[in-house]
Amino acid sequence: MVTAEAIPEEGHVRKIATYFKRRDKNCIVLSRLLDDLVERTGWTHTDIARKTGMSDGAVSHYRSLTRLPFALRQHLESGRLAFRVGRELGRAGYSDTRRIELAQPFMDGTLSTVSVDRYFVLARKYPHFTSSDIVDVLVRGKALPRREPAEAPKVVGHPPPERVRSEDVNKAAIHLLSLLMTWEPKQTIEDLQAASTLKRVRQYIDA
Repeated sequence: MVTAEAIPEEGHVRKIATYFKRRDKNCIVLSRLLDDLVERTGWTHTDIARKTGMSDGAVSHYRSLTRLPFALRQHLESGRLAFRVGRELGRAGYSDTRRIELAQPFMDGTLSTVSVDRYFVLARKYPHFTSSDIVDVLVRGKALPRREPAEAPKVVGHPPPERVRSEDVNKAAIHLLSLLMTWEPKQTIEDLQAASTLKRVRQYIDA
């Protein structure tokens, strides 16, 4: 098996270029070779593509396999999981748990690589769908499940004050006026509070 040995950069580049052209190449081995070259040289994907004869996209796809969980990398290396599936799973935005879940129908034989494109289009468009939901749509012809409603945005800070009805203000004003009409010179704390409240009510009405 080809390994990323400690060889000069040019030799490493030739090894990658030769291995990439092999029909029996292993995608995980190639991803390791590319990772090792990047670590050695700091080259960009464009640099590597130009030197090896690969395309920028191919370099990105093979290197994306390194972000997969270890179990999925093992299945890719053994051939149980196809490179086309691994390439889609390597896209940014999936959690490791989600990647393992999405890979399952291809590992248990429920789906073949023919369904890869349609499967992952639905996975990206409906992120709340389980792998079983997507299989039901593709294999069993079930209608698309209803999309979950978007969550209402959370209120940041204090909630807006409740709107005061005008009839409530009028009732309060009449009640306070009746109290003031019977007001004696000797003011109590309750009387002062009532007068203060009436002042605020008048300010509200005048506003």
